[in-house]
Amino acid sequence: MLLRNRKKDPKAMIRLGMLALAASIVIPWLVTTRGGLGEGLVDGVKGGLLGMALALLIWGARLGGFNRPQKR
Repeated sequence: MLLRNRKKDPKAMIRLGMLALAASIVIPWLVTTRGGLGEGLVDGVKGGLLGMALALLIWGARLGGFNRPQKR
């Protein structure tokens, strides 16, 4: 549902990938400071978010999101 209208927009894919990357960095830090969850669950969530970030960034790059206009 979230990606239905954005599948062809490389900028949106890159933004979602960066958001997932930032979440994978921040969430383990927040969970360990607030306590309560097991170490394996935190590692699993972090790995899932990193995988999603990589997939979205590669998808955005394949759509041409990292192409810069050439100066003339």
